[in-house]
Amino acid sequence: MRVVVVLALAGCLDGAHLTRHNAPGHVDLSAPLAHENGDPKRVEQAEEPGTTRALAILAPYFLWGHGRLDSSEASREVGMELRFEAYSRERERAYVTASAWAATIGYGFAQYGDGRRTDFPGAIYGELGHRGSSGEFPMDVGLGPTYDLDARHLGGQLTVRIPFVMVRTRYVANDGLQVMAGFEVPLSFFAFGWSH
Repeated sequence: MRVVVVLALAGCLDGAHLTRHNAPGHVDLSAPLAHENGDPKRVEQAEEPGTTRALAILAPYFLWGHGRLDSSEASREVGMELRFEAYSRERERAYVTASAWAATIGYGFAQYGDGRRTDFPGAIYGELGHRGSSGEFPMDVGLGPTYDLDARHLGGQLTVRIPFVMVRTRYVANDGLQVMAGFEVPLSFFAFGWSH
């Protein structure tokens, strides 16, 4: 008798036992979620939101050319600059953008030539600059006032910078026009930024 019951139940394709205790209900895994229709145009790829970055760069410089000394050979000037720069990167992968505004303060310790030099202290200056691209090199142009602490004369200067190279034109009252070129080497670099 048991064999007949087992055979009968084995052939019954409609029979099922359904428990209602903690039943999850009918779940169709092939159906999309209610808030998603599967349209590829609605998919947003992950992107970098962009950042704002601030830099501080300390760089000594060495220039030579026509300075304030009336010498038969080229005058030379040594000094130090501190540059502050801020810029925003909008979904760019480069660490530094092609365009940025900057403020620079500097101190020209002394000028010398023909065995002579100006007495310490030298000239102090401030510049407001903008960095852009000139071909493959970034180029910065800065303009601002300068004050010769040694002679107590006020003037202004224009500086053009490309990496490691600087050209400066300075006019100081009673000292005349100075045109010098040389190089600067960044010694220390500090940067911080925040995401948009």
